[in-house]
Amino acid sequence: MWVGLSSPVTTPYIPLYLGIKKVPDNYGKNSREKAFEIYRQLAAKYYAAPLKYRNTFPSIWESLENKIIREQNNMDQMAFRLYRIDKGQAKHFLTVNVATLADEGIDIAGELMESEE
Repeated sequence: MWVGLSSPVTTPYIPLYLGIKKVPDNYGKNSREKAFEIYRQLAAKYYAAPLKYRNTFPSIWESLENKIIREQNNMDQMAFRLYRIDKGQAKHFLTVNVATLADEGIDIAGELMESEE
């Protein structure tokens, strides 16, 4: 399931695979640096001055989302291979990869927030 945590314009879509052991830390409710809050702040900036950000959003997410789409088949195949050998390893593989993708989105959003201050 591809998940975006705020406005479709100002949030990347990250695939959360069935079988992950836990939701990425920044997507959880007890996170110190919640993804929802970061993306909500970006949405507030965008909607306060949409013309200012029209060249930034949603194109800022294209590189990350295109990378995910390009790598998805390989990730799916590797998870399937691991699943046939060891279900726990497959779940760990998916959990780590999903967390990495979620962190990449947070990093991009954080850099954008810093550059706009």
